[in-house]
Amino acid sequence: MSEQTFVFPGNAIDINFLVNPRGEQDAENENEETEQVVTLGPGLFEYNGEVRSFAAGKLLNNSKDSIWVDYNKKRYVAAEGEPVIGTVIARHAEGYRVDIGCAQPANLDSLAFENATKRNKPNIAIGSLVYGRVCLANKHIEPEIECFNSNTGKSEGYGELTDGFVIQTSLMHSRALLKHNPQVLVLLGEHLSFEIAVGLNGYVWIKSPNYEQTILISNAIKNSEYLSESDCKLMLVDKIKTSCVLVVGAGGLGCEILKNLVMTGFRNIHVIDMDTIDLTNLNRQFLFRASDVGKPKATVAANFVNSRISQNAITPHYYKIQDKDDTFYRMFDVVICGLDSFEARRWISSMFVGLVDDSDPSSLKPIIDGGTEGFKGQTRVILPTLNACHECSIHLYGKKTTYPICTIANTPRIAEHCIEWAFIVEWPRIFDYPLDSDNYEHLKWVYSTALARAEQNNISGVTFSLVTGVVKNIIPAIASTNAIISASCVNEALKLISGVQPYLNNYMLYVGDSGIYSHSFELEKNPDCLVCGNASHSIKFDKNSTLEDLIDYFKNNPEL
Repeated sequence: MSEQTFVFPGNAIDINFLVNPRGEQDAENENEETEQVVTLGPGLFEYNGEVRSFAAGKLLNNSKDSIWVDYNKKRYVAAEGEPVIGTVIARHAEGYRVDIGCAQPANLDSLAFENATKRNKPNIAIGSLVYGRVCLANKHIEPEIECFNSNTGKSEGYGELTDGFVIQTSLMHSRALLKHNPQVLVLLGEHLSFEIAVGLNGYVWIKSPNYEQTILISNAIKNSEYLSESDCKLMLVDKIKTSCVLVVGAGGLGCEILKNLVMTGFRNIHVIDMDTIDLTNLNRQFLFRASDVGKPKATVAANFVNSRISQNAITPHYYKIQDKDDTFYRMFDVVICGLDSFEARRWISSMFVGLVDDSDPSSLKPIIDGGTEGFKGQTRVILPTLNACHECSIHLYGKKTTYPICTIANTPRIAEHCIEWAFIVEWPRIFDYPLDSDNYEHLKWVYSTALARAEQNNISGVTFSLVTGVVKNIIPAIASTNAIISASCVNEALKLISGVQPYLNNYMLYVGDSGIYSHSFELEKNPDCLVCGNASHSIKFDKNSTLEDLIDYFKNNPEL
């Protein structure tokens, strides 16, 4: 066939081109009857002297005597000569039983290996992977495989597969990977070193020097199934490695996000954070060590990751997010936020909504926002001006817990009342400089003062960790929850940049305190949002109103 032909179930197939590809007989045989046997492969059958298809797909032939339809079958049917990857599920006296995805397990003789003898048989454990070739396939008996070339006696790449990682693809995609120089493997080979074995039963075994490369190769192979060759190149080279990603925040979420981005293959990453490392960070922010206390989080995190991969993949920025101008934020393709402040989230939303220019599609920068609190977390994808921003969802965030000053000063009832009294009432009365929440001596003074007041009022529960949490307004964080949410954020970044899978639309909620539960839904955009909508708001005050009244109004109406 000179060009691709696609068929549908029931189509009649003309096989004359295969029987007589030149369209004419040799002159010396023109009066003789010639007969050629044509083998019908998958997707075809003979009915009343006609060849018809029973599947939709691409009609292929080997230019000799075989023709078949290449379609996406659900279950593998063994065929002689096809390479397969299987798992050893049982042993018997003569060999092994191997699961290759067929209706029945395949038999593997213990002598069907290179240099195998009755005295020297391979010892393969149950659960091991083997790469073999189907040597017997019949619908009436179980298939048989062998791990060597029976003609030469050499393994030729077949045998037990040790280490590595196995992924599953469609049968059609595995067949495409075995064709001459598949584009995705050629592109990967130009940048990475790895071993690969492809079975026509839909399994692919990958072995590379490190797990970061293995994950990158696995994702690339899976995602390339529905992409053209040019799209594969765009995905693997121009997108992942050159896309510029900004990570806002280098704390519990930020550390995990940076690690995941690098492991996924990103090499142009910037991280911005104004905070320094505190001793209390070390239990969950794994890029930091005790010797790093007091140093900028962004700088230490970037240096740690860069040293591990021997590349300058991450550029740190020890600044407040407000210190950078529009030019800085325009340079990124996607922004991932790992913030613990709703005010900072609102600022980020407002900044990137303001960058959008309707005449320039590249001015729209997707924001992926992650947040955790204890065993709960959320991931959301924000496309500024197109879907709900943080301002649209302000009603989802509860107000900060506050206590009446009269209760704190006169009738404390819980430990938090004593702590707030110590640093809100007593500290300004005794000292003429502000309390530094990062100063250990300051926190120690607050702890001892709050503890004394608690003892006077018969209140228990004042601990140094509680003092730190109240003074710094620390949100409870658990390392495992951070890992789950950061992984979700980086997955969405990969999908947004490569375009190989639909991205989240637009909110994922994770609840881990009462089991393991996640739920995704579309958060509706508020048409009256003052940031991304077209609403205006009028405020009326009488002539006797004071500035304090205006401030109170804004406090009670945070959506403004």
